[in-house]
Amino acid sequence: LNITLHAGEEPDTASNITTAIETFGAQRIGHGYHVVDNSAIMESVASKGTHFETCPTSSYETGGWVGDAADVSDWSRHPIRAMI
Repeated sequence: LNITLHAGEEPDTASNITTAIETFGAQRIGHGYHVVDNSAIMESVASKGTHFETCPTSSYETGGWVGDAADVSDWSRHPIRAMI
């Protein structure tokens, strides 16, 4: 079975994505939007082909997506766009 962990959902948690992969063997990351906050982690997960399971409306409802764009519900600036 593949391992999926939620990591990097909240602000300042991009490093949790690395922990999920390297320490716990995750092959999929739930949400992980804050990967875009750290270019080294972003490059690492891209080179490994790490799968991200995302739900933009969930990140909005739970407060995982924060900032000016979230405050005005500007979906064109949601972090998922930088992850694609």
